[in-house]
Amino acid sequence: MAAITVNPAQKGSLFPEKLVQDLMTKVKGHSSLAKITGAEPIPFNGKEQFIFNMPNEIDIVAEGGAKSHGGITLEPVTIVPIKFEYGARVTDEFLYASDEEKLDILGRFADGFSKKVARGLDLAAFYGVNPRTGNASSVINGNDFTDQVEQVISYVAASADDNLDSAIALVKGSQYNVNGMAFSPVFGDAMAKIKVNNVVQYPEFRFGQTPSNFAGITLDINNTVNGITTDNLTNQAIVGDFSMFSWGYSKEIPMTLIQFGDPDNSGRDLAGHNEVYIRAEVYLGWGILDPDAFALVQQSFLDVPPLAAVDGETVLFNTAVKNMQTGITVGTGSISGRLKFIEGGLAQSGPLAGDGYFLALQLDKTIDWTKYTSVKVGLNPSEGTGLVEIIDDPDKNGVFKISSTSQVFKIVATDGTHTTTRTWKLRDLILETPEE
Repeated sequence: MAAITVNPAQKGSLFPEKLVQDLMTKVKGHSSLAKITGAEPIPFNGKEQFIFNMPNEIDIVAEGGAKSHGGITLEPVTIVPIKFEYGARVTDEFLYASDEEKLDILGRFADGFSKKVARGLDLAAFYGVNPRTGNASSVINGNDFTDQVEQVISYVAASADDNLDSAIALVKGSQYNVNGMAFSPVFGDAMAKIKVNNVVQYPEFRFGQTPSNFAGITLDINNTVNGITTDNLTNQAIVGDFSMFSWGYSKEIPMTLIQFGDPDNSGRDLAGHNEVYIRAEVYLGWGILDPDAFALVQQSFLDVPPLAAVDGETVLFNTAVKNMQTGITVGTGSISGRLKFIEGGLAQSGPLAGDGYFLALQLDKTIDWTKYTSVKVGLNPSEGTGLVEIIDDPDKNGVFKISSTSQVFKIVATDGTHTTTRTWKLRDLILETPEE
């Protein structure tokens, strides 16, 4: 075995390669993301993965016929390694131990380190937080499931299985298959309690069991899924095509050995207690290649007001709604129906001016609105001024000019303490062809 040299005066000695491999293998056993997706080493300077978006179907062309443009966009997703740090005190016998004993001590440190790395990967990628503080990290900068995934189902414990089914339907509606699921222990317990005619429907979750497969889909149950409450909401389940999530780690894990002082600010001097401090740094990187490949079952402490289509006989901007749209249905995560082309638009100026398609929606005005301090609605991306405050609107309705069915409709509600966001995709809307 090669000698293990740790020079206290030299910052950045390296863990032996075998320990690095063992460490990351253990991470796979404790991280939902690592377990479901596997790992791929990535270089320090990051890595771009290109995602092809081909919106149109394949074309049949007659012999000698003209070929049309299929349409394609190429969007890079850069996976940049982020440095995570952890340290621990060990006896100073480490300094004088044989190589075999040093390897044993480092192995025990790596075992604990792997658990922290595993939790850190999940918490950072699920919520975009610094795992130690639980606060949003500017280094991660929104590269996380909670910030990027817009397909959201509201968690209801009594119908957790229906929540799961709806989340899967959203992923499949985005043309992806679900090959992985991560549940919180709360969600697993909710599944265990579901009964029909007093018969338990999902006995595999009873008595705290944590099945690794459910309905033929890879499953991991982990308290990292609901380990953070951010913006007063937490995830209870994450489902999706995890081939659209990529992560990895650097091959080299630097290690610093500290013999003096109080490096962890615990109030204990190392030399005074015959201790040394091992500090390790690991570089992790990840990327969500397509947020539409995933859906969240999310628990919020504040619901958004119910959303519905405006009655067709209602007149808005001097136009009957039935002349704007037909068959509009607001589903759990998408809005479907037909929009009619309107020449000249609905106004002389502003966001509703000009030819186009217009969607009329309304919030339930019969609910208790006093619990909200603000409710804003609008399209993302917006063609006008962005989200509009609707709390003082007596009719609680609005008309929105649709420029593309790739937009989403968004509601952001707050009661001054809690904030909840819900989105609906518009991809199921049919835009009628303008009449010649």
